[in-house]
Amino acid sequence: MKEHLRRAIGDLRERAYVQKDTLNEFSKRVEIGEPYTKAEHVPTHFCSFFIPYHVESHSIFVVHHRKANDWIPPGGHIDLGESPLQTVVRECKEELSVTLEKEPIRLINASITDITQPQGLCTKHYDFWYVVAAEKLDFLYDKREFYDAGWYEVDVVWQNKTKRANIKSTLQQLSIILPNEFK
Repeated sequence: MKEHLRRAIGDLRERAYVQKDTLNEFSKRVEIGEPYTKAEHVPTHFCSFFIPYHVESHSIFVVHHRKANDWIPPGGHIDLGESPLQTVVRECKEELSVTLEKEPIRLINASITDITQPQGLCTKHYDFWYVVAAEKLDFLYDKREFYDAGWYEVDVVWQNKTKRANIKSTLQQLSIILPNEFK
């Protein structure tokens, strides 16, 4: 798992807009060593989020998450033995009932989220951000986990939907880079 995390961090270092301080913090956490996952009962662990992106309409699919009480992209904790990308594939199936097969997937950012009101073990998430080029489907999202979900223009989400600063900044960057990402 350590090598998967190192590889993802290395891939992100090639993107000029990704915060180098954030990647340095990711690297420090990786080098502390295992455990890396929530399942291993460690309060600081790694997650992967994915943003279904419809190229033609420049819109993304976001969910109103029950626990987070916010509009955020789907995703979740990396499981033991998974790579960040494998987490995206698993979470897409679990949360949106879609099996990813040939859809282009890009690792586009990383952020660190301090969990200030933990509802359990989590105190800090090291989040990898992916974008998945997707058809504009009415996903069968998990209604036990989400109040609502839908497609919105990228700018609408970061300006009017989500409350979280790290998601706002990631989506604001995406509104600029996404049109060129899937040409």
